[in-house]
Amino acid sequence: MEVVETTLPGVGFEALIRSHRDGDVVVVTVGGMVLAEWSTDDLPTRDLFLVAGHQSGFEGTVLARLAGLSEAQVSRVLARFASHGWRGLIERGSPGRAPALGPAGTLKARSLREQGASLADIAAQLRVGVRSVRTAVAGVVVRPAPAQLALPVATPVEPRVHVPVASAPTVADAPAPEADRTEPDPLYPAVALAADGRWHACRYAGTTLVVASVLHVGLTAAMERAAVARPDTAHYSGRQALCALASAWAAGLPSLEAMHERDARALGVVLGLERSPSVRTLWRAVAQMIAGFDPVQWWVGWMLGLRRVHVPAVPVYGVDGHFKAYGGSEPIDKGYNTKRRIAERGLATVRLMDGHGYSWSDLPVPAGDGLHAHVLDAARALAAAQRGDPVGIERPIVLAFDRGGFDFEALSALAREGFWFLAWVPSTVTLPDLGAIAPPDDGVGETPWEHPRCTHPTRLLVERDGAALLPATTNLPPWVDAMEAMRLLRRARGMEENGIKAAKGFVPIDHLDDRGAVGHRPDDRPVNNPPRVKLQALSRELKEAELSLRREHAESRTRSRAEVRLDLDVNGLQQRVVKGQIRAMPEKVARVTIDPTAVRAELDVSNRALLLPLKNATENARRWLLATLGAALSPSDHAWDQETRARTLTALVRAPGRMRFGKDLVEVEIDLPLPPMPHARLAEALITLDGRLRFEDGRRLRARLAPRPLGSIVRGAAPPEE
Repeated sequence: MEVVETTLPGVGFEALIRSHRDGDVVVVTVGGMVLAEWSTDDLPTRDLFLVAGHQSGFEGTVLARLAGLSEAQVSRVLARFASHGWRGLIERGSPGRAPALGPAGTLKARSLREQGASLADIAAQLRVGVRSVRTAVAGVVVRPAPAQLALPVATPVEPRVHVPVASAPTVADAPAPEADRTEPDPLYPAVALAADGRWHACRYAGTTLVVASVLHVGLTAAMERAAVARPDTAHYSGRQALCALASAWAAGLPSLEAMHERDARALGVVLGLERSPSVRTLWRAVAQMIAGFDPVQWWVGWMLGLRRVHVPAVPVYGVDGHFKAYGGSEPIDKGYNTKRRIAERGLATVRLMDGHGYSWSDLPVPAGDGLHAHVLDAARALAAAQRGDPVGIERPIVLAFDRGGFDFEALSALAREGFWFLAWVPSTVTLPDLGAIAPPDDGVGETPWEHPRCTHPTRLLVERDGAALLPATTNLPPWVDAMEAMRLLRRARGMEENGIKAAKGFVPIDHLDDRGAVGHRPDDRPVNNPPRVKLQALSRELKEAELSLRREHAESRTRSRAEVRLDLDVNGLQQRVVKGQIRAMPEKVARVTIDPTAVRAELDVSNRALLLPLKNATENARRWLLATLGAALSPSDHAWDQETRARTLTALVRAPGRMRFGKDLVEVEIDLPLPPMPHARLAEALITLDGRLRFEDGRRLRARLAPRPLGSIVRGAAPPEE
């Protein structure tokens, strides 16, 4: 039981006010008199004590200690009292979001529904959503309209005048009940939110910045170039489906299935719709879009779009292989996983990134291929994107890669086609004396590399780092000194590693968006020939026996030398026979010749061919926002605050808020609680995005931070007069 003591405010008071908690009951006493008493679930009594204590002159910190609360809770109670008075403390609503219709609105909605008004008419009259009206009028019986008798038309069948007789109305003549008439339904697919300026709460409001940035880096142009589209009869367009995926990934959802467990309404608001597409609809959209799209032009379109908004200051691009391990049961090919240093089943890509972390391509390659087989294709892809940009300028292309990309033929091919390279040299290459090239102290030395397989001018760079000597090679012109060339190589390789880690932390680029294998066929992959392996083992045993016989021949204790010599001759004959058999046998054979039931498979990566570029574009959009907002994402301009930018941007993107839609403008208000100075810096930076970002349907997007809450009422209150 905790006891809190303090003195009464004012002059001349000597009594102590005490607060103690016994179980679920809090008791406040003055001297021997009980001043207030409440249970932990009796919130109105507790709030009345806080307001009365504040009006009596107690500080917020003292009230928080007496009530066992935080200062923020006390401030919220006093703010509610300032806004709604004593009634606001007593009449407390249920926890959660306040209903759109209050008690009076609910009564009016039920009354209108009883009179036969449609849900849409009631929603328009009360200025709320149709879903709120449906919830409010649940269980209301609609009064049918009074039936009116229909008089049949007089038909003269005889010359005399026929007097019509009133008859009962038929079903066809009766008016249709109001419930059967067609009306807008928010649960109907792709219902757009009305452009009436009403605010819509959205837990994914911050992802609108990423979706708009994905559009900014070229989503629409890439879709047109690669023919990515859905049929005209589809409720959700292809662009809406892709924007929904980008929004879900930016919100931290790793897969389409994870969207099923989240708020479809909030994801729909990001698209300007009553609700987002379902998981089944999105998978159907993906299947329709991959049916006729061009995966090569899909990548080219993204590269052109990225080039229009971002041109790296230094045209050095890092090339590296990225391996994704496969955990399924399909017998797919194995590749070398450089992170785990083992060969395992999986998919491989060749990733091309610049020095700012933007991903330019992530082309799928066979899992067992070496990086050197694809560096020339990566350079050609960059050159094609550069030529395809009508407003771009020709710039040199410098590729930087690790030892896995080193190959004399690949380097020669790069040099012949006018590309530049920076590469580490593996230890398997014959090199001159590196100690004679490197400087005596830490630094970088160089010399022209005259290797028999070098068919072009190449420089050999050697960096001394203590006792270590690190060789690299480049064909950059001599006015790029050795120190600068080595710095560019290290920077590109470091950005490659960090960029992949950052991308994996923001979007699921390693998620296998496949649905099983394309097909199975006999496994013709080469494996070690088992009979040859057995003969090799027998050859080793014969060699060991020969050594044992030679030792026995030298000692000659148990047998005569002639007997040992005879065994040595037989052993030599056996070794010659085994060696001949080994030479006659192939080293590798197809697996199916050993196991007739062995099969191999290839994963169905058709979905991945569409979604992986979109994931990389989502990461590029985050990079663009990070560069555009810049220092405003830091709390201050101090050097120790600059490492917080990425974390602040992630918090901004995944923050809730609200949105409202106009005819030409979409406004987003993001609720991100920040201290005053960081809030002001970020709010000012968001203003610079006006006119640069667009909503999914082309309307202008305006993003703002929600105003900070008012300061603490307890600390801001004036002291009582004495």
